[in-house]
Formats: sequence, C-alpha cells, structure tokens
Amino acid sequence: LTEYIAGGGSAIIPVIPGDYLHDTKEQIDHALGVTGEFGTSMNVYHSGPSAVALNIHYDAYPVIVLQLQGQKEWIIQNDNFGQNVNDITDWRNVTLT
Repeated sequence: LTEYIAGGGSAIIPVIPGDYLHDTKEQIDHALGVTGEFGTSMNVYHSGPSAVALNIHYDAYPVIVLQLQGQKEWIIQNDNFGQNVNDITDWRNVTLT
C-alpha cells in the first residue's frame, strides 16, 4: 500500500459505524443540524503527491474538505450549485497547503 500511494495511488476509506472516527462524524452531523437516518457521509482519502483521487465530477450536495498535510490542487465549481455538470463552464482551481 505504501508503494502504491507513493507511486500516485489513493486509498479511499468510508467511515462507518464502529470506526474510531464515527463518533466525530456524528458530532459533525449534530453541529450541522443534520438528523435522521441518512445523516452525512465521511470518507478519509490518503493520496500520494501526484495522485488524483477522483476524476473531475460534480457533487449535488455541499462538501467540506479538511486537508491535514501536503499540498493539493483542487478544482471547484464556481457558483453554479444545482446545475447539471454538463452545463457548468466556470471552474476554479484552488491550491491548499
């Protein structure tokens, strides 16, 4: 796994009940006022320096990104929330460090 990530791979780990991060996920749900069966989802991404964890895509819901280490360029949608991904022409590149 270490060699795979160092070579540009990514590991995507969903947080599920019983995981040590699940209590944190529930606290975030509560802080955001999210209730009900579905709540939020939380994934942990571990990516190498040159990795692209996901191809460019559109999320039909708000996304919170917490980057803990390193530098990554993120391409984000610019003020077109709710539009069809094929109709979006305005994207913004953001580098987090």
